[in-house]
Amino acid sequence: MFSTIVVIGCFVTALGIGNKDFTLTLIGRAIMGLTAECVYIANAYMVSRWFTDKELALGMGAFHSFSRIAVSASSDLGPLWYKNTGDIALPFWWSLVFCLISFGSVTLLNIIDWYAQHTEAVHEEEKERLVAE
Repeated sequence: MFSTIVVIGCFVTALGIGNKDFTLTLIGRAIMGLTAECVYIANAYMVSRWFTDKELALGMGAFHSFSRIAVSASSDLGPLWYKNTGDIALPFWWSLVFCLISFGSVTLLNIIDWYAQHTEAVHEEEKERLVAE
């Protein structure tokens, strides 16, 4: 749910920049700002579910590293795209593309996580049934 709101906020921001509408841009940034940290916390929770004990440090390290690399790449590529094209909206539209890719990845991860939980629950029920017999 939060990822959907981030995508909407990113779209509204890009639309505001493209139309040179400062108010719409601020609304889009506010929408993103209200939900982006919730997404970050949800991602950290998902990492902690998939990695346990000593593996957790590696999972969290990779999670934080990839997110910081993405922020750095965005900070470096945005001005380059603007400098090469002269279109201020282009970096924001590319931001939306990457946001949609991220949204697709999160959706896929949630499907995989649901399947893993469902499979685990079925195996636990089978174990309980065998122990009871």
